[in-house]
Amino acid sequence: MQTVTIPLLYCPFSPAIHPQVKEVANHTDAWVASFNLYSGAAYRQYQDDNFAWLTARFYPEAQLEQLMTANDFIVLLFALRDLLTDRQAEICQSDFIAHFLAVTQDRGKPPDMDTTPLLAAWASLWPRLKQLGPAGWAAQFTPRLSALLQAAIPASVSKTSRLSTLAGYMETRPCLAGTSVSTGIIPVIENIRLPDEVLQHPALKELEQLSHKLLCWSDDLFSFGKERAKGNDYNLVSVLQQERMLTLDEALLCAAAIYNTDMRRFIMLSAQLPGFDEATDQAVARYVDALRRHIRGNIDWSEKDSMRHSFVYGRTW
Repeated sequence: MQTVTIPLLYCPFSPAIHPQVKEVANHTDAWVASFNLYSGAAYRQYQDDNFAWLTARFYPEAQLEQLMTANDFIVLLFALRDLLTDRQAEICQSDFIAHFLAVTQDRGKPPDMDTTPLLAAWASLWPRLKQLGPAGWAAQFTPRLSALLQAAIPASVSKTSRLSTLAGYMETRPCLAGTSVSTGIIPVIENIRLPDEVLQHPALKELEQLSHKLLCWSDDLFSFGKERAKGNDYNLVSVLQQERMLTLDEALLCAAAIYNTDMRRFIMLSAQLPGFDEATDQAVARYVDALRRHIRGNIDWSEKDSMRHSFVYGRTW
């Protein structure tokens, strides 16, 4: 596989990592083994991914219990994304989505760990998230999860339909990536209490949506070489190449420019947040800071901690 050199991305946020990252990694390794979420080559890939370092960069000051719960969740979310990507036909023919959502609604009997380890793992994790989360959080989170599950199936049936236009790709990619679900647990892990009307304020909503785009565009750049080697062209760089008839270097530069434009918009909006009462303003500031750490943490983890992608970072053009 030819290694791709990625342009340096604009990210003026300070890096940080939780000091108990290794303890968290050991905990989640045992949790993964208890549900047999990964085995064989998939387990070796899971170890190379080093998700605990991603979680520790997302939440560098979290309490240990919250950090362990967050890492279990991130590992499960990646497993869910892999399942939705690689086994669409099987999922379409089963009641997987209904069963997954039923867990969040406390409906039905507990899943059978031997036949559905991912569902069983989710059934064990969901009560922990709810117990740690503030009042009303579950009602805010469940629609995010439902949107990811419902969007993944029809969008993955036809690769051609997913790649129809650049505009279509940029609209659907954040939803399919699960970024809304990933940032949706921030109130739980950081113990942030924000009313739904505050989260739905246009400025804060756009800021969160920008964070989702920034996570996706950076991930598309970092994963491009690996995805190209697998013949997967569901990637911002590939879509740019096809629609605008660009060379690879031109497409990489264009993807980085899209990221940098969204980053500048994110920074501008962060400085123009609406005012509420004093306690809410403090909670909003903490929430936005958590979004910053997600953006920065994904870059640092991809470059320094994980073997999930293969690339050279920081080329100047």
